[in-house]
Amino acid sequence: MRVEEKDLPPPPGTGGSMRSCTVVTRVSEDGQAHGQGVQTGCVMVGVNGEQYLGHAHAVAALKHGRRPVTVRLRRAGV
Repeated sequence: MRVEEKDLPPPPGTGGSMRSCTVVTRVSEDGQAHGQGVQTGCVMVGVNGEQYLGHAHAVAALKHGRRPVTVRLRRAGV
């Protein structure tokens, strides 16, 4: 699974502003993430039971955090 930092618009009807998010940009078909239903465009909202604190935090948890890594995602467009 590959993730990138992207600026996304707020959900419709919320009146919010653009926000920086960590978005799944690639999922290997033979990887565990694919088997769990992760899709490109999913937005990370939590890592290892903690609230999402920013892209740097998410990447550090993915690279150096406890194993196995648990990720909470929101589907694109939801």
